[in-house]
Amino acid sequence: MDGGQSILGQMASTQDRVNEESANSPTRLLRLGWERAAERAAGLLVTVTNVQVEILSLAEVISRLNADDLLICLAIRGRPSGVSAMDLQLRTAIVEMQTMGRLGNGPASERAVSAVDAALCGPVVDTFVRDVSSNADESELIGWLDLVRSKARIQDPRAASLMLESVKYRFVRIALDVGAGDRHGELTLAQALPPEVEYVGENNAPTGWQQELTGVVSTAPTQLHAVLHKMRLTLKDAESFEVGQVLPLHGCKVTDLKLTDSDGRTIARGRLGQVNGMCAIRIEDPETPEMHDVSPGGGAGLLEAGGMMAADAGPEMAMEMGAFDPGNDTGIDLPDPDMPAAMPLDIGDMDDAPSESDELPDIGGGGIALDLDFDPDAGAEDSDTGLELGDGFPMELPPLDDDD
Repeated sequence: MDGGQSILGQMASTQDRVNEESANSPTRLLRLGWERAAERAAGLLVTVTNVQVEILSLAEVISRLNADDLLICLAIRGRPSGVSAMDLQLRTAIVEMQTMGRLGNGPASERAVSAVDAALCGPVVDTFVRDVSSNADESELIGWLDLVRSKARIQDPRAASLMLESVKYRFVRIALDVGAGDRHGELTLAQALPPEVEYVGENNAPTGWQQELTGVVSTAPTQLHAVLHKMRLTLKDAESFEVGQVLPLHGCKVTDLKLTDSDGRTIARGRLGQVNGMCAIRIEDPETPEMHDVSPGGGAGLLEAGGMMAADAGPEMAMEMGAFDPGNDTGIDLPDPDMPAAMPLDIGDMDDAPSESDELPDIGGGGIALDLDFDPDAGAEDSDTGLELGDGFPMELPPLDDDD
């Protein structure tokens, strides 16, 4: 009789809580979510008697964890983000239903947490998390448990404090009755709050997903190419390459190296050298173009051999090939009428020109020569590149010291 009155009392109190809860209240979502999860994942009938929801710091969360409970790490994409705890009565009931198909007689006796507890209780927590996440669209719990999964058992609260980040957590404590009400269990769950959602635009569309997308894209693998020199060759020339042949890289310096992406766009510029016997690149600041002043009466800059140079081109400057005519409204320097139309050019005797049989002069220090005759095994002890920068390679790269 007492048992019957107890069950009727529970039903009456439960109905009162349902009437007080709104359709999208967090307590209702958590209560129904755990009742459904326990039944679906373990075949266990439970009645939630109380739900508490608080926002706590990490230190406050750790202080409310019990070292005798089963602690399970919660993670998002493998990164710890929260913790779940089950007391002795709840975890024993879940294990009994999945191993024996029924509850034991009376409350469970004291025992230590085992690996079987963690293996059988973890899927129940996952079912609870998915249920709440899928029904939280129009509540304040939206996004809170998205992508959350149980990961592994945590030995004690101290290990949890070292594993979790020091942020704000939503702390949930669910008190429940198991079976006919002769067992009273408790579930605790603390999960970090999601980043605040920013609202922008005419329709106030949520853009919090942009932060998550940026984080995923930033961790994507990429590939860079170190380019020292490029040249154009015919297919015939490329097919005629031989071991020992030297390719002159005209005008190329170790400071001309560029880092490019897969589309050929320059990402950075650097200097080629070596560190501890291995090829290395030092990233350097891009060169800033130098600007030169032009006099008040000047005009456009002159293009001279060797580069661009800004020069005065005002009326006071006289050129050997012509003079400035103030009466000329075209703005062009016209030649002097008294100067011959053409000037003779003495190019010397053509017999002194080199023939095809003559050997070309040494390229000297005007560029880098790439030697195709190297020993793949040279320098194997000092570098895994297959090149020895001293004897095995014709050009010894300069070391990248801090003084460079």
